[in-house]
Amino acid sequence: MNKQPTDDYFETLSLGNKKLRENDLNGAMLCFHSILKTNKNHIKLYLNNFDLFCRNKINKENFNFSKKICEFYFEDNFVFHQLGFKKALNLTEFSASKKKSNSQVINLKIINDKLLHLILKKCLLVDLNLESYLKKIRKQFLKKFLSEKDTNFFSKIYFFLIALAEQCFLNEYIYFESNEESKLLLNLEQKIKKRKNICEISTLLLSLYKPLNKVNYLETKLNNYVSDSKNFNDFLKFVFKDPKKDKKIGETLKSISNFSNKISKLMKSQYEENPYPRWRFNLRPIQEQDLNVYIKSITKIDLIKNYFDNPEILIAGSGTGHQILGWSAFKNAQICAVDLSKDSLAYSIRKTKELNIKNVNHFHIDILDLKLLRKKFNLIICTGCLHHMENPEDGLDALIKVLKPEGVMQLALYSKYARSEIEWTRKYIEKKKISVTTNQMKLFRNMMITSKNKKFLPIKKSPDFYSLSNFRDLIFNYTEHTFSLNQITKLLEKKKLKFLNFNSIDSNILNNFKTLYPSANDENRIDLWSNYELMYPKTFFGMYNFWVKKS
Repeated sequence: MNKQPTDDYFETLSLGNKKLRENDLNGAMLCFHSILKTNKNHIKLYLNNFDLFCRNKINKENFNFSKKICEFYFEDNFVFHQLGFKKALNLTEFSASKKKSNSQVINLKIINDKLLHLILKKCLLVDLNLESYLKKIRKQFLKKFLSEKDTNFFSKIYFFLIALAEQCFLNEYIYFESNEESKLLLNLEQKIKKRKNICEISTLLLSLYKPLNKVNYLETKLNNYVSDSKNFNDFLKFVFKDPKKDKKIGETLKSISNFSNKISKLMKSQYEENPYPRWRFNLRPIQEQDLNVYIKSITKIDLIKNYFDNPEILIAGSGTGHQILGWSAFKNAQICAVDLSKDSLAYSIRKTKELNIKNVNHFHIDILDLKLLRKKFNLIICTGCLHHMENPEDGLDALIKVLKPEGVMQLALYSKYARSEIEWTRKYIEKKKISVTTNQMKLFRNMMITSKNKKFLPIKKSPDFYSLSNFRDLIFNYTEHTFSLNQITKLLEKKKLKFLNFNSIDSNILNNFKTLYPSANDENRIDLWSNYELMYPKTFFGMYNFWVKKS
């Protein structure tokens, strides 16, 4: 049973809220953290304090406390750690070492930093300086292991090796590998093949370069291996056992579509080779929220009374299931998750089972064939598919047909202004005839990292630059359409969809917009955002992400 809140609890909560109203983020975080240390079940407070950590500025005075807060959340698996990546990285020994003149690559103080281990396990590393360091150290480890018989050094970095190996699996081995490393790796594999038993160190070193679930000569040994180390067993589950489960799940999935559309076939093959998006942990939502209240709060529209009391929700292009956790938590919600990639769906099915989500059904189907589901939906989420279809308008028509009257959709489309450098890069790839293979993509990415070409700068700043499936989706996608807001306006008018507003505009952008357009309802006017985008072309670098309503 949960303990009843004490008077101290209410006093501390009240004090924390007072500090927050006074914009004393440090004081508020301190109060809230003192509550959460003994009661993480206060989910709203738990998530709000993580948000405060992500927003707070780190300085000398709050450094140690910020690191304590950071470790508290990164040791847990119930937040989307990526949101706190930059702040967390600034609290590591790696960041501290950059301010000092220390040229030593193998630095045990950096390597054995607990927070760095947690970051490696739970975030994609969206930082080229850290990536460069890890690539250097990975090579040094390989050389050191092959040149020395004494493995005492590797016992000192055992937990770091596990964390780095998990990171390499998470980013799908996107780091470029030199010719020297390739030769060293062959030597390592020869040593591994000669051994009768599993050597954990050599296995970890191998997994810095290759996915263990695709190393056939180790399969039997790893199937039966149980380590004395819980960390190593958890690592094996993540990089070896879970992918095998996904493969079995994928083999049992039945297809509703025949995927006769040429572009659908190409996109299907792409996302089967590189399931998208790659993720590991996500935030725990507040259960049993009222979807009527939530939709009204973000769209600012009057709904038919109780319209979302028993919501049927379609996630079109659900991929690996990253969006499912949040939507599944709404009261009485029933989720229908559809995708054209069996591999992505298999990952999603496994994750939803692990998280004990029971109100979701997965379907292997093309968006063009949604009518075959014989269902209608109150709410449709489609935030990344339409612009990859042969004809996005056909995809939108298919969504509208299964949306109930007065239903709401969240859509996302690429901006032609924000993605001008991506368009240029895609044409460059086509001109140079760079093939869509893992080696070619990694080689091209490495060239981009070292290049001084300004066209590559926005791409290198994108989070999608840091894992193979995301990188492929970013610039090697088979099909991509871009739009302007004027085009979207005309499309919505043609389809009798009412534009409501944009979803989650960055606060700095929104504040700047409001200085130019200060009237109360201006932020919901698509024509004014169209004008704003012409002045600030990178406003929608990710996507136009917006809400519409069916008449």
